[in-house]
Amino acid sequence: MIPATRSVIIHILRWTPPLPLRLLVTLGGLALVGWVGASVDVVGAESWTLVGGAISVMLLATALNGLKWGFLARVFASDGRIPAMSSFIRVYFEAQTYSLLLPTGVGGDAYRTLFLARASDSPLGAPLASVVLDRMTGLLFLSVLATTAFIGARLLQVGDHVVAPMGAAIAIISALAVGYGARRVTDARLSQARSHHLFVALLLGATYTLVWLAGINLLARGLGISLQVTDTAVVTLIVAVALALPISVGGFGAREGAFVVALSSLGYSTDEGFRLAIAYTAVFFVHALVGATSIAISAAADTQRAIRQRRLTTAVDSTSRPRSPALNTDRRSGC
Repeated sequence: MIPATRSVIIHILRWTPPLPLRLLVTLGGLALVGWVGASVDVVGAESWTLVGGAISVMLLATALNGLKWGFLARVFASDGRIPAMSSFIRVYFEAQTYSLLLPTGVGGDAYRTLFLARASDSPLGAPLASVVLDRMTGLLFLSVLATTAFIGARLLQVGDHVVAPMGAAIAIISALAVGYGARRVTDARLSQARSHHLFVALLLGATYTLVWLAGINLLARGLGISLQVTDTAVVTLIVAVALALPISVGGFGAREGAFVVALSSLGYSTDEGFRLAIAYTAVFFVHALVGATSIAISAAADTQRAIRQRRLTTAVDSTSRPRSPALNTDRRSGC
């Protein structure tokens, strides 16, 4: 990675608004949601089967994102160690937990960067580049789909049965095109294996975006909200941008406020926007719960490993400790 580029990325990620300002944005967004919610009759899901299916689909999408990050890490990796793909999926879920707990919008990204730097025994530059590119590719494909949906639904006046497959095809084609172009540009700098990793990562990025949008649409339908497929992409892009900006604490306030404002601007009722915002936040808590469980299991395993290592060290020290001369004399004399 070019040192100047690495320096720019580090400075961008280091710049965040002061914590009091982010707290103010968070409290303002939550106040807006609370004011809206005071006049909303929040009811349960109309179909828990669809809600459960939506959560499962979105968990699958997050696992796909973990795989994408794993391939991106292999693109920027040096000759150091690279963790197994399962580790990237596990850490991706754990990062969801830290994103909710740490007082910044990029807490999970910082956790992923530190994990990869330690696991691969490399400087922060390459791990940070993989995390930043993971974020950028997600927003890229989501922007492509949202633009396609907006043009198809608002300008061409075509229905979901045309826009949905058209958007999926454009996302896949754009991934192939960007991947092919990246391979041609980087062939002189990257090995064939790394070019292949970049190509697969871009395909996984497009697939993740489609699966995530399908999960959100299922979630809305489970709540009894007839959310159009085209509107799903537009709303998700607005929410994703609000979450990507480090303007709130854990995304609270910005996420819910973006949902209410985006859906209201598209003609949906405030009731529908509020209920979908709360459900979407609940899905994030499910992700964080999966990550917290993984963190607890890893901590327990590390503790057991440390105990076994301590016992082994104690046993080795006791066997290698020299006997006292008095004890040797007693044994020779038969005492």
